[in-house]
Amino acid sequence: MAYLVFFVMEAERNGIPIGPKAASDWFYSYPMGFKKLLVYIKEKYNNPLIYVMENGKCNNP
Repeated sequence: MAYLVFFVMEAERNGIPIGPKAASDWFYSYPMGFKKLLVYIKEKYNNPLIYVMENGKCNNP
């Protein structure tokens, strides 16, 4: 089984936030980025079976 981890630390593009701010100070939601990642995996690795197990939850107060 292979794992792919994709992480980008940019919250802005051309000075504009990439999406709505999440509960944490450093994370912005960018659903289109997740979609692009899934399409890339589909095309690059011949449409493998993918399980999205967790979308995460911020525990910041």
